[in-house]
Amino acid sequence: MSGIDLATAPLGEIEAISFGTGGRDFFADEQVVWERFDRSWDGLTDPEWYEPGAAPSGAGGPDWSLLDHVAHVAWWQELAISYIPRALDGEAWPTEADFAGGDFDAFNERQRSEWAALSAAEVRARIGSGHERLVAIARRIPPDLLMSEEVFPWAFFALHGHQLDHLGVIEPWVATLRARRGGAGGSF
Repeated sequence: MSGIDLATAPLGEIEAISFGTGGRDFFADEQVVWERFDRSWDGLTDPEWYEPGAAPSGAGGPDWSLLDHVAHVAWWQELAISYIPRALDGEAWPTEADFAGGDFDAFNERQRSEWAALSAAEVRARIGSGHERLVAIARRIPPDLLMSEEVFPWAFFALHGHQLDHLGVIEPWVATLRARRGGAGGSF
């Protein structure tokens, strides 16, 4: 699996990679995944960011838009920016139970109102600056701790896994939006 190009490979192939084993470079992989995520919406107009239909809400709310997906990842980055330093200072790493008892769909839907009022420009700015801060904080995790059973799932989720999960929705949704307007040069 080491020969897979994370920038261009189908997501199914990437999901088959065991990122926590095999001597992979955690931060090199993260950078490629981030760049793929960040460029996934290149060329879209701001109105396209608000178009509903990217995916249904897992908790019965309105359909999610591109803005919802990207803002959701940005919100979780900010959450990781707060939990990583606390854990490094001796507090416990999070568990699934910390988030609506493990019902992430309900937890995420409750947080949605915080990001739904943001503009597309604000979301892009927050996710960019949040990514920079998160990587800097995550680099403080000692390598042996980073790869531990307790820490790896939360660090990987914040820096790779969440982006990959949402690319599974964002990439086809962006293709749909582009097709609706007749290609990358059309207007929405």
